[in-house]
Amino acid sequence: GEGARAELLSLRSFQDPSRVSFRSGGVLRSAGEDQVLRGGHATVTAALARGVDIRLNTPVHKIVHSGSGVEVEMPTGSMRGTAVIVTVPLHVLQTNRIEFDPPLPTPKADAIHSLAMGPLIKVALQFAFRFWQEDKYLMGYMSDIQGEFPEFFGVTFEEGSENQDTVFGLIGGNYALALMDVGDSAVVAAAIKI
Repeated sequence: GEGARAELLSLRSFQDPSRVSFRSGGVLRSAGEDQVLRGGHATVTAALARGVDIRLNTPVHKIVHSGSGVEVEMPTGSMRGTAVIVTVPLHVLQTNRIEFDPPLPTPKADAIHSLAMGPLIKVALQFAFRFWQEDKYLMGYMSDIQGEFPEFFGVTFEEGSENQDTVFGLIGGNYALALMDVGDSAVVAAAIKI
């Protein structure tokens, strides 16, 4: 329940000194390359899915791959195709809830079992004006409380957008576990105090 072990985490994106600088006051800032999509990531998947038979919320118990294609077996029947994209929680793969025939190659199976997941809460805070620098969007926070909002992303949407100046805060690990049941207003209050 504590999230991923520290040795399994990566700070690779912070290794490029041209992207990151440390400032007094415990703020880490980066000129980022990430993009925020209007309407969220679902807009990308919806566009890619046009004309494709996609089944959501449909349990899969077996995927058979052969030279003639792929067969996906479900309680409601099966589907055949030339390929399948598997997007399930890591736990589903680690507990072998889906049988793969033939079995996944050993390096892939080993990678699946070497990963860990933990809780992550994302908080969006809308402001009347931008208070962060135009070229700095990533702000890190060093707290005495482990996991207390270590990252904030400042985003300015197009002029006239409903949520033009927004900061996204991320919370993980034990701190996220502690906040999961306190309610939205308490989580927002914790973010605002930072």
